[in-house]
Amino acid sequence: MKKNLGGGGFSNRGPNAIWILLFFIGIGMLYLFWYNSTNRETEFLTYTKLLSAVEQQKIASMTVH
Repeated sequence: MKKNLGGGGFSNRGPNAIWILLFFIGIGMLYLFWYNSTNRETEFLTYTKLLSAVEQQKIASMTVH
């Protein structure tokens, strides 16, 4: 006589794996939001200040919004 293992022996394991996966995805998203908010330095810049900074080679990277 065959014993019923309840779905191949994986009963009550599926939802726990989904919760763990969602937990890690949530932690990753929270880290990305935190990293983006702490490493942002914004500075308002006029065109003449921009030209003088480019001439003095003080600008490593720039993002225009």
